[in-house]
Amino acid sequence: MLIAVCCFAAGYFYAATRAQLRLNDTLPPAWEGRDIQLIGVVASLLQTYERSVRFDLDVERILTPGAFAPSRIALSWWGTPGKDRVRGERPTLPDIKPGERWQLTVRLRRPHGSANPHGFDYEAWLFDRNIRATGTVRPKTGARRMDAMVHKPAYWIEAARERLRARILQALPDQVCAGVLAALAIGDQRAIPPEQWQVFTRTGV
Repeated sequence: MLIAVCCFAAGYFYAATRAQLRLNDTLPPAWEGRDIQLIGVVASLLQTYERSVRFDLDVERILTPGAFAPSRIALSWWGTPGKDRVRGERPTLPDIKPGERWQLTVRLRRPHGSANPHGFDYEAWLFDRNIRATGTVRPKTGARRMDAMVHKPAYWIEAARERLRARILQALPDQVCAGVLAALAIGDQRAIPPEQWQVFTRTGV
């Protein structure tokens, strides 16, 4: 009986300690909206949009004196505007891949979810992925690729998923099924366009 109680207490305190450490890994209010220079590794598939790319970054080191950033953050990197804006030229997006180590200057904010009880809880979704801050890259203040690949199993997997997704999209250019196939093959649900998600939701697929 005593052994069972001790095991329960040890498990409880371990879980409580882990939970407290995770809750403490948050962006201080004083550093919201301020430039923070740091070094980190691209830790997820890139989500490419018309004017930006989004990705998760594992923070390894903070270079700005006195600054603090959570260990994993979600970033948006906006492309460089095209020279001919009148013709609607698309911006040049950054060339960045999973597993690369970068030195970046970012501006972060703490995530906030929707107050609607029936809506998608963005803050809880980020917390489940251990992302404790979101923000944008400040490319004009200097962005530098330091290593082409950080050799860890998690980054190898993300790099392999990126290559496989690129092959699927290259083999099926402008095909509506390409995003669905990528989602089924590598689990990249965000490859499915929003309009297709609406069809799946309405039809119960």
